[in-house]
Amino acid sequence: MSQPEVLFVCGRNAVRSPMAEALYNQKAGGGAISCGVAPAGFPDGHMLTVMKDIGLDLTDFECQGLESVSDHPKRLVCLTEDIAETATALAAGWSAPMEVWNIPDPSMESGPRDVRLNAYSAVRDAIDAQVETLIASLNSDKIADVAR
Repeated sequence: MSQPEVLFVCGRNAVRSPMAEALYNQKAGGGAISCGVAPAGFPDGHMLTVMKDIGLDLTDFECQGLESVSDHPKRLVCLTEDIAETATALAAGWSAPMEVWNIPDPSMESGPRDVRLNAYSAVRDAIDAQVETLIASLNSDKIADVAR
């Protein structure tokens, strides 16, 4: 793989970062990867459901750890403040700009299935809005680079 445009990092690479990777790749035509600080053994089932609701099938997604990132990204997005220190060290080592989105973990929601799925959908939609902003920013940066 060529150098990824964006690396999305969260705690387990089971909910938020796979959502961000899939949404970015759908909207930008590729260029994103994701990983977790302590990757889960498999993606979260509720995440799979809410992504499938919008036409993105992640059933073949495999959770990855930081060690799986061989090509340093051009930008790093940390999806939770809980791992911002780790992500900051990575970004500095890779000379990549970093931002922190602090997206809540919907797996912490309790209650009936519909309540939990609503929490996952809300997180998906929040990530989607952030991804749109990120893509616009990256496109703006590319235009500025061409103008120089």
